[in-house]
Amino acid sequence: MSTPQLQALMRETLGGAMQAAGLGADELWRGYVAVGGSELPGVVDDLLTGRQAIEPDQYDFLAQAINDHAVSLGNRGAVPYFHQLCGA
Repeated sequence: MSTPQLQALMRETLGGAMQAAGLGADELWRGYVAVGGSELPGVVDDLLTGRQAIEPDQYDFLAQAINDHAVSLGNRGAVPYFHQLCGA
């Protein structure tokens, strides 16, 4: 899978999971920082909108934040981590 295809897959996966969980950008950013993410809110927005490439570690922090939010609502976290997404 090419880099542009992988970037699109990561953005679509995260965006779909955010929407399904009813998770807004600010709440996602707070969760992302809580699990170890270190980017500012504007950078996270750039990652999610494709203005900046998502690195695997940043993808995993975002996935963890969404999964944690889902679990806090009594749901199962379903966002795959980078190695699962890529089949690695």
